[in-house]
Amino acid sequence: MQRHYQTRSRTGTGTSEMEDLNRTATGTGTSREMEHLNKYNDLLRCRTTTDEPEVMEPECTGNAWNAFQEQHKGKKGLSTIWNGMSMAEKQKYGKKVDTIKVVVRCATNSFLDPLENLEPGRRKLLEDSPFRKLLEMKRGVQNNKRIKQLASMFNTEERCLEIEGVKYVVTPEDFSRIMGVEDGDEEIEMPGRGAKKKSSTEAQKKSPNEAERKLLAQLTRDFTKHGKGQIDMEKVVEQLRGSTNEDNVKRAFALLTLRYIICAPSNCPLTHSFLNLVHDVSGLKKKKWATYAIESLVKGIKTLKKGKGNEERYLGGCAIFLQLFAEKMIPKENLHFECDDKRQKRKRDKACRDPPMTAESLYLKAKETVQQVGGKYRVKMQKLRKENDSEYKNDPLSKNVSDSVISLLESGGEDTLATCQRTLDERFEGVARDRRC
Repeated sequence: MQRHYQTRSRTGTGTSEMEDLNRTATGTGTSREMEHLNKYNDLLRCRTTTDEPEVMEPECTGNAWNAFQEQHKGKKGLSTIWNGMSMAEKQKYGKKVDTIKVVVRCATNSFLDPLENLEPGRRKLLEDSPFRKLLEMKRGVQNNKRIKQLASMFNTEERCLEIEGVKYVVTPEDFSRIMGVEDGDEEIEMPGRGAKKKSSTEAQKKSPNEAERKLLAQLTRDFTKHGKGQIDMEKVVEQLRGSTNEDNVKRAFALLTLRYIICAPSNCPLTHSFLNLVHDVSGLKKKKWATYAIESLVKGIKTLKKGKGNEERYLGGCAIFLQLFAEKMIPKENLHFECDDKRQKRKRDKACRDPPMTAESLYLKAKETVQQVGGKYRVKMQKLRKENDSEYKNDPLSKNVSDSVISLLESGGEDTLATCQRTLDERFEGVARDRRC
C-alpha cells in the first residue's frame, strides 16, 4: 500500500496568496528526528522530551477568525490554514482573541504510572497480551505541543498528514510497526455513543449466554463505579496490582491500555460497554486492535475540529501514534514545529557553547587525568609511610614488614600508571595513523 504521494497545487485565482498562507501556517522552528528507529522497540524506548501537561497551546477564535474568513472569502482550505497558524499570526486579524484549551486524552505517563514496580510475576502474566510491547515504553515520549500541530494538519477524509504538499497516509500496518500492536482477524465494534444499532437477528446471535452474563455482572462489580456505567480507573489499577485472579490482571492491563493509549475517549471515561471487549481473555489477540486504534484516532480528530465553544475541547484516540508516525515517516526538514521542548533547547544551547571533543582533546584530557591520579596516589603513599614510621617507631620488626608492603604498593601503582599512559599513547598513535592512511 502506498503510504504517501505528492499532491499538486491548486490552480486558479489567488494561488500565490494561498501558497503564502500555507507557508505561514507551517510556522518556524526545528525538530529532532528520533534516532535508531529499529522497528517499534527503539521507537517506544526513545526519549524525545518530558511529558507535557495535558493542556495544550490555546487557539484563536471569535472575531479574529471571522476577520480571517472575510479577508480570504471564496478561498478553499481556510480552516486548515487557520489551525496551522501561530498565535501571533492569528492576532493580526483581530484585537480580541478568545482562547480554547485543548486537552489530549492520550497520556503515556498515566499509562506507565501503575506499571511502575509491578511485581515480576504479574508482569509475566502480561507477556501474552496483544499490548505487551507497550510495556517497553519509557517516560518522556509524548509531546502534546507537537501532537496539537499535527492534528491540525491531519485530513480525516483521506486519513493522512498533509505536509509540504505531500500526503502521508496512516494505516493499521503503520500502527503495528510503530506501536507493536498487531491486528487480529476479528472486527471490533466501537462501543459508546454513535454505535450502529444491530438488527434483531444480529443482536440475538451475539447476545451473551447465562455464563457470560454472570461473568459480565462480576466484572461490572470489579471494574465500574456503582450505578454510573463507567470504568473506574482506580479499580482497574487495584485489580492490576492486587487481584489474585490472573484473568482480571490481564483485563485490567487491557483496560488501562485502551483508556490511555489505544482509544483514549474524547471527553468521558471508558464506558461500561468496554468490558465486552476484554471479558474473553483468550480472545484478546484475535481482535483488530491496530485498525480500531486508527478508527478511534480519526474519530477523535474529527470531534476536535467540529467542536463548538471557546473554552475547552478534547483530542481523543491514540494521539501518541500521530507524533511517532510523523517523527519516523516524515523527513525532519519538512517538520516545522512552532515550539521545541525547553529541554531540547537547553541541549542545543549547550552544544553550541561546548564544541565537540576531538581525538586530540580526548587524549590530552585522559593524559591529564592519569597525571592527576598519579599525583594523588604518590601523596597518599607518602602520608602512609609517615604514619607507618610513627606507629612502629619502637617495633622494628613490624616496621620492616609494613615498609615492604608499602614498597609493593608504590611499585605496583607506578607500574599501573605507566601501563595506562603507554596504552593511551599507543591508541592515540593508532588513531593518528588511521587518519593519515
